[in-house]
Amino acid sequence: MKAKQDGRTAKQKQSDKNVAKLTIDKLAKEKAASDASWAEAKRHNGSVKATPEWQELERRKKLNEANYQGAQNANKVTLRNTSGSTIYVCPKGMDTHEIKISAGGTAKWDCDTDGYLQVNGKATNTKVYSKNTGCGNTITIR
Repeated sequence: MKAKQDGRTAKQKQSDKNVAKLTIDKLAKEKAASDASWAEAKRHNGSVKATPEWQELERRKKLNEANYQGAQNANKVTLRNTSGSTIYVCPKGMDTHEIKISAGGTAKWDCDTDGYLQVNGKATNTKVYSKNTGCGNTITIR
């Protein structure tokens, strides 16, 4: 291959350099066009986000999210397991629908439902939460 490359004329070698330069120039122009397009899109988005209508929409979205989270917290109680083992909590008489709370972990529980420890898949008489007593708060289970 070396002999073949060395046998090329200066004109042929210059042609290779011109092709390489044209390719580099073309890529640079494409990148500049792409950058300009992105800049235009950012400028447009910025002008839209600066409008009072957009800002009012964003304010309302944040308010709706805060109201939703508040309603969720009002209807749920957080159960914190401080014991050294995993526990299961279920409604009285229900041997399914339990929640699993790992040691040191937490779980959400419906505020309007009594919670009982579950052992071997069966609800026990050990109440860990009385309905409507800790809505929006955290209850510790030891």
